[in-house]
Amino acid sequence: MYYIIIQESKGSVVDEQNIDIEFLILADLAQVIGGKLHMMGGGWDRINVQNFPHIQSFSIATAISVPWAHTNEKHNIMITMVDEDGQQELFKIEGEFEVGRAPGIKPGSSQRLMMAFTVNSLKFSEPKVYSIISFIDGQEIRRLEFNVIPTPVLQAKMSNQQQSA
Repeated sequence: MYYIIIQESKGSVVDEQNIDIEFLILADLAQVIGGKLHMMGGGWDRINVQNFPHIQSFSIATAISVPWAHTNEKHNIMITMVDEDGQQELFKIEGEFEVGRAPGIKPGSSQRLMMAFTVNSLKFSEPKVYSIISFIDGQEIRRLEFNVIPTPVLQAKMSNQQQSA
């Protein structure tokens, strides 16, 4: 069961001079086709797990707002995931992008670049809070937290094991 609540720890303030990540969304599946985001099972903030370790594949969808002054330039993007202590990096996605100026667009207009990334077979060993962190040109722009939690049945089983130890 997934809940559709996203917790973002950094607000989105429109800044016409800087590149912004408008959103990060976790989804069961996401892809961008023809500049449009297609998503299934999107917007969740927790994974309910029946057993540990748990293997999960998922997608990360994002939209990047590129101001006019930063079009036709190469930029770096990095998306990483860390555990609640920030000590363990579970994956890192790195790439480069360049947004051109679309023909006929009003001078000074920002442009949106949609991206989707798939994370395959990630292993979760225990209940924790995880953070997806996005960076543009080395600067953290947006952070999204989600929880991996045991189902009530697993929680009871784990509690019974701790009591008998």
